[in-house]
Amino acid sequence: MINIVLHGLGQNPSSWVNVSDCAKGIELHIPDLFKIVSGAINYDALYHALEEYCDNQEGKINLAGLSMGGVLALDYASTHPDKVDSLILMAIPYDIPKDVIAKQDEMFAQMPEEAFAGLGLPKRDFISLVRTMSEVDIPRKVENIKCKCLMICGENDTANIEGVKTIHSIITNSSLTIIKGSGHEINKDNPEDLAGEIVNFWK
Repeated sequence: MINIVLHGLGQNPSSWVNVSDCAKGIELHIPDLFKIVSGAINYDALYHALEEYCDNQEGKINLAGLSMGGVLALDYASTHPDKVDSLILMAIPYDIPKDVIAKQDEMFAQMPEEAFAGLGLPKRDFISLVRTMSEVDIPRKVENIKCKCLMICGENDTANIEGVKTIHSIITNSSLTIIKGSGHEINKDNPEDLAGEIVNFWK
């Protein structure tokens, strides 16, 4: 069974090299989400590209995602319950606050194009993706998850830790792990412990 990991916004597969190296005994497949989309990028375009990618895998899949990747993983598992054998959701919110997104929109609009160079997307696509992702009804999708699920959050990720705990309380067949010494980007802050949790769950 293939193990698919979806990176977060501002990341790419290279962000997961250390986790992959530490994940002894299993192979992680980490697609470059922004390269499987043709045309302009928004959440719907990204989701449908992921949907095609996952649908083309033979048999069931194990699926994981961090932050934006976690929202995509949740969305796919909610819509395709017969395809996903197990799910790992890392550092995702239970609800995306619209007022925060509105403030971010204003801030992003004032930033120069070159400020987005290291995020893997041009300014226009970055803003469009963040704005459209905020429209995802996470609470409704959480209610549809029946497969085995592992919730993970960094102990210092104050923006998401309560949301992760809430999702854990709703998904009956779920477990929760808090990664020590880590903030939002768990894969960069503590790749060894994160890899251990993934291996224990999927091996």
